[in-house]
Amino acid sequence: MARPIEPTPVLEGDEALRFLEEMERTKSLKPGDPEYEQRKKLFKECKEIVEKNPRMRILSRGKH
Repeated sequence: MARPIEPTPVLEGDEALRFLEEMERTKSLKPGDPEYEQRKKLFKECKEIVEKNPRMRILSRGKH
C-alpha cells in the first residue's frame, strides 16, 4: 500500500523571499545562457520519455 502524500509546507520569511528571487532569476534566463540550454535539454529528454511511455501520467498545473 502506498504511503499518503504529505501536504507541501508553506514557505515563510527568508525562505519565501529566496524562492521568489529564484523564480524571477529563472524567468530572466535567455537562449545562449548555459543554464537555459541545460534546462531546455532536460525538458526535451523528459518529453521523449513521456512520448515513449504513453501510459505514463504527468501532473501539471491547469487541466487534468
